[in-house]
This record gives sequence, C-alpha cells and structure tokens, in this order.
Amino acid sequence: MSTPETAAPQAVKPASHLIVALGASAGGLRALEEFFRAASLESGCSYVVVQHLSPDFRSLMDDLLARQTRIRIRHAEEDLLVEPDCIYLLPSRKRMTISGGRLHLLERPPERPAELPINVFLESLADEAGPRAVAVILSGTGTDGSEGVRRIKQSGGLVIAQDPDTAEFDGMPISTIATGTTDYVLPPGDIPRAILEYQRDPQRRVAFSAGAEDDDDTADTTLDTAPVLRLLKRAFGLDFSYYKLATVRRRISRRASLAGKPELADYVKLLESSSDELDRLYRDMLIGVTEFFRDADAFEALRTQVYEPLLRAPETTEVRVWVAGCATGEEAYSHAILLHETARAADYRGSIKIFATDAHRSSLEVAAAGTYPAESLAQLDPERRACFFLPEKDGRFRIDPEIRQRVVFAPHNLLSDPPFTKVDLVSCRNLLIYLAPAAQERVVSLLHFALRRGGAMMLDRKSVV
Repeated sequence: MSTPETAAPQAVKPASHLIVALGASAGGLRALEEFFRAASLESGCSYVVVQHLSPDFRSLMDDLLARQTRIRIRHAEEDLLVEPDCIYLLPSRKRMTISGGRLHLLERPPERPAELPINVFLESLADEAGPRAVAVILSGTGTDGSEGVRRIKQSGGLVIAQDPDTAEFDGMPISTIATGTTDYVLPPGDIPRAILEYQRDPQRRVAFSAGAEDDDDTADTTLDTAPVLRLLKRAFGLDFSYYKLATVRRRISRRASLAGKPELADYVKLLESSSDELDRLYRDMLIGVTEFFRDADAFEALRTQVYEPLLRAPETTEVRVWVAGCATGEEAYSHAILLHETARAADYRGSIKIFATDAHRSSLEVAAAGTYPAESLAQLDPERRACFFLPEKDGRFRIDPEIRQRVVFAPHNLLSDPPFTKVDLVSCRNLLIYLAPAAQERVVSLLHFALRRGGAMMLDRKSVV
C-alpha cells in the first residue's frame, strides 16, 4: 500500500491550541490507527503519542500511522517546539515532558521503575496546558495513566478513555475510568470528534483548577444553580450552596456542555433521569489534589515544629490527628507514616490515632482499601516505599498493616456534622479554597474547636481564611 504524501508544515499558531496526549501500551497500535484515520488533517491540535516500548525495539509507528493519516509525523527530540497539526512520537529508552511549548527528553532512570512514561508526560502536560490539555488513554495492560489523568482533570483539561469493549487489552482504560475523571468513554474512531467539539466550544475549556477558582470572569453569572444544587443535596446530602458561587457555576456549565446539554433546563432534565451524570457532576464538584507527602517542605516543617516536640514531651501519652477532606487517603497515610518515623526516633510508646474524613464515599472506599498503583508511589522516597508498602500480585501496593490500623476513615460533612475533639493537629488542605468566605470562617472555627490547647492546624497555602 502506498504511503500518502506528508502534509506541508504550517506556521506556528498562538499557544491556544489543544495538546492531545495519547497513552497506549499493548494492543495500542490498532487503536492509534483508528484514531488517526478519523482525525481531521487541519484540526489545529498537537498530538503526542506516549507508548510503552521495549528498549531494544525499533518502532515502525511512524510508517504505520502514515498509512492512516496525512498529518505530519515526527519523532520527539530534545527542545522540539510542539506545533499544531503534527504528531509527535516518544522514542524508546526515553521519558518525555513538556514545558514552555517544547518537548524535553531524558533517559529513563533504572532506579525508578515505577515512574511510568504516560503519567510522567501527563503530569507535565497538566502544568503546561491546563484546560488546553487532553488525555486519551487507549488499549494497554496495567494502570499507567491513571495518576496522570487526575492531574489533567484537576487542571481543567479533558479526559477520554477508550471503550474497554473495543480495546485488545482493557487494563489501562478500565483503570482510567475507575479514577472517576473521565469525560468520555468512546471507541477510538469516535474520539477525534469529541476532541473537536471540545475545541470549538470555549465553555468546555474553562479550567477549574485551584488557581482558576478565584477568577470569576469565566463564570456565567446568570446561571440559576438552585435546581442542580437541590438534586445534588438530595442524592448525596451535601449542600454546595456554601461553595464559591463562581466555582459552582463554572463546574455545572462545563459538565453540562460536556454532556451535550448547554441549556440548564435540559441539563437538569438529564440529571433527573441519569444517576450516572449526577455522579459525574458530583465528582467534578469535589475533585481535589491529593498525593503522598504533597509539598514535602510542609511535611518536614510539620515534623520539626509539631510532631517532634509533641512526641518527645513526657506528658504525651496519646496523639490524635484529624485529616479533613482526605479524598483517597494519601494525605492521611502520609501523616501516619511521618508519625511512625518520628515516634520511633523519639522512642514514643503511647497511642497514635488518625481520623480521616471526607464527604465522598467512593473516595473513602479507595482510601480504606489502602492499595495504590505503582505510579502513585513514584514520587516517594525509595526507602519509604520499601518500608511502608507491600507489593501485591496485581502490580499494586498495599499500605503496611501497622500504618493502616492507625487510620480510621469515616464519612463527614464539615459544613453540617459535629467535629472531632481533643485533637493535636487538624490537616485541611483540599477544601477551604473552594468555599465562600462565610463558609470558610465557619469551617475554620469548627476546626479550631476540635483542637486541644496548644494544637496546630495544617492548611493549604492557597487557602483564604
């Protein structure tokens, strides 16, 4: 079969185009062929293909894809400018990131086998492009991409998973869907059209990352959110009227647009008839940033300024910590690990108990299970990873039982439920930035009430209280 001519290079457009990352592994070639067979020649998007490749394998991906599309195809190079209407392929033996509109290549570090290439690129793409980032997870085994899509979603980007029924290997798509971040689940040939619709509708590209929440200019100030909020409260018991109005409007508008119901009345009817869409909206409203030892400097300050003095004090026989808004548990387990290390160094023999709460029950189920994919541990110190996590047969890692038994997970609504009491430290780093000022004051007052005399609070540095 003859190879079509390569499209002529086009001028670089302003950095407002979408950057589409396609993650694939086993069985991904067929999915990529179907995707690019359906992709428009002049969509204005950049496509970056991140595929698992054997170090000794000479990829023929460029030749194979050239049979399906006339979009330009290039092998990624260090400091290569990412242009619209071009496909970039990851070389073997490399990991790739993007910053300043350019690709950057590094050798894969042999001492960090858990650092998976799809996650690495997606995390950098989230920081680089925000709502212009699109993550597409195609056929493959394992869970690579599941952490990266969380970052894409948190930055306001679009997440699409291949329909597992159409995948030769469904591990990666299923893992992505399980994160609750997917906007679409589609066969590969239908994905380009969804991306094009997202590109054409600016409302779908409104970011709702933490940094964007204070910008009210993108919110539809005429949107009456009351019918939607009533449905959410009835289904989940959480009153989002205490959240920043611009944030609520922005997230409802984005979810309605993605669902193909930009008119609020039509979207309300969809929510009334579809529990799946109601759950998707609920997940979007609650999505937070969570990872093990997020902001390492903050945890080191916590060790030296709070935990060490507390555990070395002769009168301390019990330590109680409350992690409010714990999401999927990484924050709570980070406190448990840090307390374990500090207690051992201080020869502390008393009890340690961590209460970890969240309003989202599905997140609590993940937290209570205490198992995480390898890529969730990629940023952990190797000694901590080896000491506090046990490998499972399915490639996941389980938190050490001694650490697990110190954490109690429970559903809790900070805006309506009574607080825990007599705690030495309250950590609340995933919630306050989304609340209206009056609700912030109410929550901080409640958290302060929970503390023992001399207790401490650990808040997100972006919180406004």
